Amino acid sequence: MTSEAALPRRTPGDRVRRAQLNDAASGFDGFAPISWIKRSGAIASEVLLAWQDGKLAEVPAGNAWDAVRLPPGTGSAAFQQLRASGSPLGPVLKTPDAFVFLVPVGAASDWNLPGVSVLGRGETLRVPHPVMTGPHERDGCSWHHALRDDDALTDADDLYGAYIGAASFMDGTGALG
Repeated sequence: MTSEAALPRRTPGDRVRRAQLNDAASGFDGFAPISWIKRSGAIASEVLLAWQDGKLAEVPAGNAWDAVRLPPGTGSAAFQQLRASGSPLGPVLKTPDAFVFLVPVGAASDWNLPGVSVLGRGETLRVPHPVMTGPHERDGCSWHHALRDDDALTDADDLYGAYIGAASFMDGTGALG
């Protein structure tokens, strides 16, 4: 029989140390967007715990930003247009069925575009830890343009123009289909 003194003891800090080692191995620089989480209206401890457990975290839209969901093809093309034009980009999430751009609250609330949805107040977005940038994924989600330690958001007018251009090009007619 093994004595109790010989058994390894787990402390609350063990989980944190394991997470720090995993982050270091992946090249993560330690940035945890606490202020971003708090501005969103999420409870920071719940978000951080979900990330620590390797899960997506639910973060409410409509407080610090709205989320514009574009279909994958047009979303990718719009992203490339924005990047090529030098337009400032905020965080962009890639999910299995969408590219999700974070824009200022209310800036896209009147959009009525095919295949596009806008998440605002009362809706949530499931997001991975900031270290989850392509090619790394969590449940099919990754940051295509990572969270940063600032308040940068994608300009909704720039995104609208990029989406129209991408959709027109993709349907081959030059007109939104």
